[in-house]
Amino acid sequence: MRIRPIALFVAIVSLALPAAVAAQPPAKFEKVRVGFQPYNQAAGFGRYKVGLWTPVYVTLTAGPNGLGVRPEEKPYLKIETSDFEDVGTIYRLPVRLEPNETATFIGYTKTGTGDIKVELHVRGRNPIYPPPERDQPMDLHGHVYLALGRRISELPAALIPKKDGKDRDDFQLQQLGRQRAALIEDDADLLPKHWFGYDGVDVVILSSDDGKFLTKLADRDHAEQLKALAQWVRRGGRLIVPVAKQTQERLVNVLKQGVWQPPIPVVPPAETSEKFPRPERLTALENWAVVNFALPNPGEKAPVVAQLQPAKLSPGDWEVESQVNPEVPLIARVKYGMGQIIYFAFSLDDPAIAQWQGQHDFLRKVIEKFGPKAGQDRINQPNMGFGGQRESGDVTGQLYNALDNFDVRVIPFGVVAVFIVLYVLIVGPLEFVLLKYVFGRLEWTWITFPTVVIGVSIIAYFGAYALKGQDLKINKVDIVDIDLRTDVDAKLQPRSVRVQGQTFLMVLSPRIQSYTVGIEPNPLFWGDEKPAKPPSADLVSWMSRPDEGRFGGGGQSFFRKPYYYGVQSISSIEPLVEETRPTGLQGVPIPVWMAKAFGASWETHAQTPPIVADLAYHQAPVGGKDLRVSGTIRSNFAVDLVDVWLFYADKCYKIEGGLPAGKGEAAVTKVALEDKDANAVRAGWSADANVAGERPSSGQGAYDPTLMVKQMMFHEALGLAGFVGNHANRRLDLSWRLYERPGDAVKDVRPRDAILVARTRFQGGSAETLTRDSATPLPTNLWLGGLPESGSSRPGLNGNLNQDTYIRILLPLKPAGN
Repeated sequence: MRIRPIALFVAIVSLALPAAVAAQPPAKFEKVRVGFQPYNQAAGFGRYKVGLWTPVYVTLTAGPNGLGVRPEEKPYLKIETSDFEDVGTIYRLPVRLEPNETATFIGYTKTGTGDIKVELHVRGRNPIYPPPERDQPMDLHGHVYLALGRRISELPAALIPKKDGKDRDDFQLQQLGRQRAALIEDDADLLPKHWFGYDGVDVVILSSDDGKFLTKLADRDHAEQLKALAQWVRRGGRLIVPVAKQTQERLVNVLKQGVWQPPIPVVPPAETSEKFPRPERLTALENWAVVNFALPNPGEKAPVVAQLQPAKLSPGDWEVESQVNPEVPLIARVKYGMGQIIYFAFSLDDPAIAQWQGQHDFLRKVIEKFGPKAGQDRINQPNMGFGGQRESGDVTGQLYNALDNFDVRVIPFGVVAVFIVLYVLIVGPLEFVLLKYVFGRLEWTWITFPTVVIGVSIIAYFGAYALKGQDLKINKVDIVDIDLRTDVDAKLQPRSVRVQGQTFLMVLSPRIQSYTVGIEPNPLFWGDEKPAKPPSADLVSWMSRPDEGRFGGGGQSFFRKPYYYGVQSISSIEPLVEETRPTGLQGVPIPVWMAKAFGASWETHAQTPPIVADLAYHQAPVGGKDLRVSGTIRSNFAVDLVDVWLFYADKCYKIEGGLPAGKGEAAVTKVALEDKDANAVRAGWSADANVAGERPSSGQGAYDPTLMVKQMMFHEALGLAGFVGNHANRRLDLSWRLYERPGDAVKDVRPRDAILVARTRFQGGSAETLTRDSATPLPTNLWLGGLPESGSSRPGLNGNLNQDTYIRILLPLKPAGN
């Protein structure tokens, strides 16, 4: 009799135990971090920039049954945030964990508000949420310096610059601390697998002191991580590589991997030669950093100097910033695509460098010289913009405002006020008088009142359409960059041609509608054949409007649904088989007669060079003329190029008549640019007259984004840094490629190249007609209602399009022999 209660208890427990196990969550959140980790890892939170893409690190631990090992679960992580209009965006990635396994998953997001939510979804269960996090977004116009492999101990302190030899006050130090951040990632497994994971990073420092990190980064399992870094540099990133002699071979293995396409023009040798001279004091580095402290400190050993210069090196392959002698360069810069790679011939962890009293000043000089200057050090500076006009905000925000200019008829407020008064009279006194004194039936108001309201609403609805029209309206800007300089043969002819572009567009919707948005690069524009399968931009997102001291502009309707990145199904019922790729947008809600802006980035190869140039530079007069550049240029573009300028050294030269499209000698333009025709970039190029065709006008004035685009292309060279910010598009600024030309008596061994800058004539009209016109093709085709990689044909565009196209081409120059 005593055994029966015990047996009953055991039976109950045995039945309840499976149910309790089944009720346990399939996994739990260990940690969520947005952005790369700070130097102070004990703080536990990341840093990231609002309005730019950032990685999101999610660490999960599976339960005893694992997560995703059973097909019916279909678990995925959902990363949701809001764009700057407070409309939600969603990025998703599938997850899978073995029983009791802990792993970190990397997603990506772009936030306009700073608030980022992460959820774990498992079919048949409620979402699982992580504990509250403390991630901190950077201030607007902030700068991020990312160390990979190993921390640079003095980097955070070096981010605080000196001011006239005096320290800033406490308030200014606090402001600068929020504007600049030193971040680190020392695990190759946690590096981004997509180039836009570095979108918010201004400078990456790849440490070579950790041999295990380099070995891991170069292995086959981490090819995606290294490819993402290479692609980011090629598209305008800045990479600093301090070369540690003891790991030089492993570093060279990283830099020679096949993911660097094209190959890096100059890579240090795998090891330092035995005959390589070993300087006892680096006076050249002291002079470069402008410090009065000897390197090394008195009585200490000199730093170990690695050999940067390979056996085969032609003059102009790189730019030497500091050298002991021609055989011992200390700092050298290599131009790679639209970006740059800077080599140091020493490790920043070398004891002599770490203990050097001039280390902080050296690192400050590195940041000043090789980091972007746009929008930094804005404290206590006059708010004077380019051309002496008082401005505020950001160049991207100004472009946003320029795009938001449509020829839509606006009803004057006085007319609206009159109709409001009439409406109030009809539904109020007039209705009362008619029902009481004419019909004598006040109870009819239950019929007449809604009838009047509905009738007036219908009249207002169709009246607005009659005034504003029913057409979709699109303003679109393309910046196309073409690299003919990075990968050249001995005759300076391009072996491969990289074409990359940035697209900005504003869509004005005549109705309440959710849109699918994609961008397709069009090879017909630069003279190639159209491929069988449409190429797709690899990054399509919403466009931000950074403003002074804040980000974004005004909230939208609370009831607008979030939209999704990528081509996968947005249904919560369908399985998620692969990670979101932001090659397009699905379900973007746009209210009636409201506009929304988008941005896209893309990269591809060109089969043939869009420009064939045979140009030479001169260092002595020719026939009594002070020539700077001479030769010929022929365009393979399908359209004429107008407003054509050649940037050489720190000056720009107008090419009169532009570059005509066509074949043969008729399309060849002879160039003979003299010193007397040179223009300062700030005073000459940006102030040219509008030569690109007539433009539409609205109540806001003529539609013309040219000035803002030109400011974005050479922001620092135009003298805008510190006055007008460039928060979101710093990698488009090629000001760093311009340099002061040395005197004719000085032998200049820097890389010789020029930048051809042009645009096409403005195009406006039916969007579908312009897109289908093969005689004057657009650089990119807009998809609305489908995505290029979906396999379907491009949906027709029922609306009007305004198209502006701007072009930059990197051209090699050869010596003229004088």
